[in-house]
Amino acid sequence: MSTAPPTIIPHEAELYSLSVFLTAIIKDMGYTSIAAQGLGAPAWMTAYVVAVACGYFSDRWSVRGWFIAGGQLVGAVGYLIIAFAGPASVRYFAVYITVSGVYLAQPLM
Repeated sequence: MSTAPPTIIPHEAELYSLSVFLTAIIKDMGYTSIAAQGLGAPAWMTAYVVAVACGYFSDRWSVRGWFIAGGQLVGAVGYLIIAFAGPASVRYFAVYITVSGVYLAQPLM
C-alpha cells in the first residue's frame, strides 16, 4: 500500500507518463526518432527555468498551492492542445506548455 497522499499519486502518473512518452508524442508529429529526442530537450529546459522562477516566488510569497494548481491547469490545457490541435507546430508549442505546467508541481510539493 502506498503511503503517498492521494493528491500526489495523480500528479506522479501525469509527470512520469509525460517523461516516458514525450519522445513518442513528438515523433507522432512527423519527426524522426533522433529529431524527436532533440526536440524534447528544450521543453525540459524551459520547464526547469519556469520551476525555478515559480519556486522563488512561491517561497518569497509563502504561497505554494496556487502555483501548484496553476501549473496543473496549464499542463491540462497543454494536454488538450496536443490531443485536439491539428498543425504539428501548434502541438509542439503545446509540448512546452504541458511540460512546464506538469513539471512545475514536482519541486513545489
